[in-house]
Amino acid sequence: MNQLIFFIFSKDNHKAVIFKLLLLIVFIVVSFLITSISIASAVTYYVATNGTDNSSCGSTTSPCASLQYALTNKVAAGDTVKIKAGTYNITRTIKIDNPTKHANITITADDPNNRPLLDFGGISGGIRIGYYDSDSPVGDIRVPGVTISYLRLKGGPARDWNWDWIIRVDGSELVTIDHNEIFNTYSGIVLNVGKNAVISNNKIYTMGPFETDPNQAYGNGDGIAINNFGRRNAVASGWNEKIYIYNNEVYDAGADGIILLNCFYKYIEIAYNNLHNNYEDGIDLKDSQYVRIHDNKLHDNWGDGIGSNNDYPSTDFGIWNNEIYKNGWLGISIQGGSNDQKNWKIWNNLIYGNANNPPTWSPVGVQLNGSGHEFYHNVVYDNKGNYGLSGGGIIKNNIFFNNVKNISSGGTVDHNYIYPTSGSTLGTNSITVSDPKMTNPANANFILLSSSPLIDAGINVGITTDYIGAVRPQGAGYDIGAYEYPSGGSGDITPPSAPTGVTVS
Repeated sequence: MNQLIFFIFSKDNHKAVIFKLLLLIVFIVVSFLITSISIASAVTYYVATNGTDNSSCGSTTSPCASLQYALTNKVAAGDTVKIKAGTYNITRTIKIDNPTKHANITITADDPNNRPLLDFGGISGGIRIGYYDSDSPVGDIRVPGVTISYLRLKGGPARDWNWDWIIRVDGSELVTIDHNEIFNTYSGIVLNVGKNAVISNNKIYTMGPFETDPNQAYGNGDGIAINNFGRRNAVASGWNEKIYIYNNEVYDAGADGIILLNCFYKYIEIAYNNLHNNYEDGIDLKDSQYVRIHDNKLHDNWGDGIGSNNDYPSTDFGIWNNEIYKNGWLGISIQGGSNDQKNWKIWNNLIYGNANNPPTWSPVGVQLNGSGHEFYHNVVYDNKGNYGLSGGGIIKNNIFFNNVKNISSGGTVDHNYIYPTSGSTLGTNSITVSDPKMTNPANANFILLSSSPLIDAGINVGITTDYIGAVRPQGAGYDIGAYEYPSGGSGDITPPSAPTGVTVS
């Protein structure tokens, strides 16, 4: 454009200037029309149970009968396929595997309030985006920008022992999977991609078989599994390329709600999820770095709320503002072993009632094996097993109350509330009175009363907000625990509801 304008005004001839101005106007108009046509070229196709698969199908009045037909014969890059209400018995895996024509397509319900059911119960697999060739990278297929939303997706058989899935993403970036109900197979969503993916607002349940003994807590099948098969996928280089998993509800999985399995990835954010009543862990971590886990509700899982395996180093984690309770084993587990777990920072969490069905090795509320960990402003309450917390690190401004034993640590233990004291590491500057003056800890209300000795009793550890987002400090100093008592307040504040996941109609 700049070269064209220079060409126009570089000549002195008046007629030539007028002619070239007209030429410029034509050029601008044509460019605008091309752009408009390009934008307008995206097409919406329709699929319905009473449709017909033929060359003329796809309109709302003459829909296609099957999603795969529309994908194979109709769509181009940027198009949308809307599926009308009804039940679709799918007899083969739906493949989204053309990098040209399937790029940036959207598959969604015609009416989000009356979602179609895609039943894959008779086959192995569901919807597959891209392709991973286990023999050679040459055969891999990557399809960018696909969105799948507002569908009900059923696998089968229930409690399947075979490694099946309902949605699988292979190497394909910029994928969004949101507002779906996914149930009844081995794994719900298998994410084999290293960056630029969003999994949100899904309800996932009844995945895989499980061990019926809670003391074992070993099963198969996960709600959301993040993998890196063959270690081929490019890893995110910053938070702008993160994998973001938020506001999902996962329950009744034979193994874990979310698992990062041998993925060797960086920059993963897991937030606002409700992961509960799974037969292993709420979140299971293996081979990952730069992971942020916050504002989740992790409860009633047979294994750990958050766990990491000692054979796989998981380093540089931030864990904050989670409610972690009534898990069978540990609330948070950082295991050591041959690969050191390093530099986890854990703050403003409510960790209570865990190890409620401990096996013979008696787990604890929080296990801090490894090195370089920081543990600040948490509430650790009424955890069974051996201790409320064990392991090393910098442990400051926390409440340890009514655990079997409170702390066993060789780290820096300073400015904590600890009661009872018997058998516990007390460290320095601890408060050990019998009543910390919290609103109603037996009912998980850990807000400080105005008479609490924990107000202004902590030190500055660089945490600037509390569990509900209030600024720290409020008064003359930092409070001990997850809640900062409001300056000038009465203490009668109400704790917020922890995230409850999504409700899919």
